[in-house]
Parts: sequence; C-alpha cells; structure tokens
Amino acid sequence: MSKSTQLHWKIAFCLWFAVVTTATHVPAMQKSENPIFISPDKMFHFVSFGVLAMTFWSTGWIKQKRTVVCLLLFWALIDEITQALLPLDRPFSTADLTASMLGIVSAASWMGNLSLPKLLVMQKKVDMLLSRTFTWIVLCPVAIVGTVSISIVIWKFLWKTYLVSYAPLSLCLGLLITAAVLLAIVSKWARCLENELIKKILPKILVLAIFALAAGFVTSAIEVGSYTIGLSVFTIGSARIWRAAIIDNSTCETM
Repeated sequence: MSKSTQLHWKIAFCLWFAVVTTATHVPAMQKSENPIFISPDKMFHFVSFGVLAMTFWSTGWIKQKRTVVCLLLFWALIDEITQALLPLDRPFSTADLTASMLGIVSAASWMGNLSLPKLLVMQKKVDMLLSRTFTWIVLCPVAIVGTVSISIVIWKFLWKTYLVSYAPLSLCLGLLITAAVLLAIVSKWARCLENELIKKILPKILVLAIFALAAGFVTSAIEVGSYTIGLSVFTIGSARIWRAAIIDNSTCETM
C-alpha cells in the first residue's frame, strides 16, 4: 500500500474514531411515550465499530490482524464502560457491547482478503485509485449520504404502508445497497473485478442472504437484534465465499 493511500486511511480512521466516540458519549435523550421513529441502536453499534475496525486495519499501524481485533474489542468495552461511569444517563448495555463486537469480528473477516498474494494486480489498481484525494471526496459522501438517504426512503415507505417503524430493516437495506453501489464504483474506476468471478460468487451470495435472513428470524428474540445478527452472518459468510472463489479461480488458472 502506498504512503498516500495509507495517509488517507489514517485520516479516515481518526475522523471516524472522533465521530463514533462523540456519538456514544452524548447524553441520552428522553424517550417519548409513543415514538414514531425507534432508533436502530444495535445496528449503529455494529456498523460504527465495523468501519472503525476496517479503517484501523488499513492504516498499517499494526500488521497483525489478531492484535488489531483485540485492541478494538478492548476499546469497545472501554467505550461502553465510560458511558455508564460518566453522567450521561447511559447504562452499561451488554447488547450494545455485543453488537459492537460483532461489527469488529465481521470486519475482521474481510481484513487481509484484499491483500492475498493472488490479488496483486487488483491491489495495485485499488491502491492507485485510493491514493487520489478526489476518490475519497467522491466515495465518502456517497457512503454516508447514500446510506442515510436510502434508509430514510425505505423507512418512510414502510411506515406509510404498514404504520410500523422498521428502522433496523431500513438501515440494513440502506447499508447493503450503498455497499453494492460503492463496490460497483470502485470496480468501474479501478477495472479490477472480472465478470466471470462475479457470476461465480453471485449465486452463493444469494443463498447466503437467505441463510442470513433465517438466522435473523431465529434470533429475533435476542436483544442484540435479528438484523444485526443476520448482517453479521452475511458479512462473515460473504468474506469466506470471496476468499474461496479467489483461491479456486487462481488454482484453475495455474492448471
């Protein structure tokens, strides 16, 4: 990874770390008796700490994945403890901590997947793309505004249709759609994904999505949230599918 790309990742990590730490330490708002919008709090924890893990890993400050994961799991615990110790009217939440840790572990499943020796050509293309400041100026607003906008549109549609606040579902779909758009943009700009590889993994991804939905349904009674657990299953599973496809594709090419 070039120094320019690492610098961008370091800036992204520092900014996101400040945002997440500030957001988790804002005094709790008084809950309404009949809330129209129910905050997808567990999903926020999952996404926030997942992104934090990926950006921290990408800074290159620490090379060992286990060390990165252990440090962030420890920080998630400290973050939750300080919320309870400070006069913020925020109790220690095991569910919030679990969601944060699931986000870190899910992100860890992708750590190093793009650094496989078999992906040297792709690495160089993506690195060249991310070394440009303009790329980050485009991708960051797309990631943030896209996720928020799509989630709001889906939530409003579901609220008007069913009169139920499906905030976790809306955020989950917003994240997945935005992630797909970002992947398409990066692939187009860097010209790094082969159509044959996409065709190979797409059916498996669809099967995985069904399995993730089933996992979320089975665990719907757990406080962490069915969508948080389902998204964890989907993220970890897709990382394994991607890795297996890359290794299999490389094996076929050498035969």
